[in-house]
Amino acid sequence: MGRLGTVALSVRGGLYRQFTAQFDLSRDGATAVVPTTQMWLPLTGSLAPPRTYHLAADLTWAPAPRWQIDLEGYRKWQPHLLAIDYPALRAAPAGTRAAPDPAQFIAPSRGVAYGGGLDVTYEGSALTGSLQYAYSRAERTFPGRFDGRQTPVPWIEPHRLALNAEVPLGAGVALEATGEGVWGRRWGYRRAYYAYLTPSPPGKEWDEIRLDRPGTHRLPPRYRLDLGVRLAHSWAGVDVEGRLGVANVLSRKNVADWGLEPQRDGSVSRWARTLPGRRMTVSIRLRY
Repeated sequence: MGRLGTVALSVRGGLYRQFTAQFDLSRDGATAVVPTTQMWLPLTGSLAPPRTYHLAADLTWAPAPRWQIDLEGYRKWQPHLLAIDYPALRAAPAGTRAAPDPAQFIAPSRGVAYGGGLDVTYEGSALTGSLQYAYSRAERTFPGRFDGRQTPVPWIEPHRLALNAEVPLGAGVALEATGEGVWGRRWGYRRAYYAYLTPSPPGKEWDEIRLDRPGTHRLPPRYRLDLGVRLAHSWAGVDVEGRLGVANVLSRKNVADWGLEPQRDGSVSRWARTLPGRRMTVSIRLRY
């Protein structure tokens, strides 16, 4: 602990190999309640394990006893990845009982990912809170789709800002507030459209949607504010913690994604699927 406080720096890098791969399989129905199915597959001899080189650095600075600032950055080079080849998956024969060879619908891919973040934390007797900002970007190729171009991945949140605060009132009671903002999301339409639909020929009305370029479909920002009260107490060695809160206090109609709806005149209109609005939340946790 010097005049500038406590400072710690960590730099690391290496090679990452994955011998059992995880995939998110998009359902072929655009109205599916669960749009994707997560599955793990062992890699057969014809599929080389994914290979990623990564470099990361973390800087932690505690300028005062109650303050801590964390700064991080990373970059990943991904010369060999594996992804689902949806055109090959659709062309596979149906009705066979034999387990398919993953190499029939899994194909090589490549990509790159990088980003960073800042986390400022304060822990005091009257207030505990943190402010976090994260930037992330990732692109990769998708077998059989988008003309082999590197395209932003659907699960990335390029900019994310989060605020957490807790104010203790005494006797195990505390007020809590959580705020979040996310912006810059791509892949505005449902995942199934990008996986299975073929862009219409030039001249068709819905070709302006350009399903072959998901990186141009930017969703509106997503903002959320949650407020609540927490009560904690112990009886005979049993810790009881209860929470009563209101999620999405502002009842903001955040857009999850867009859907397409065919019209009688042959055109296709776009509609937004929104996340739940304001709602009450109650939780109880017991620990012995």
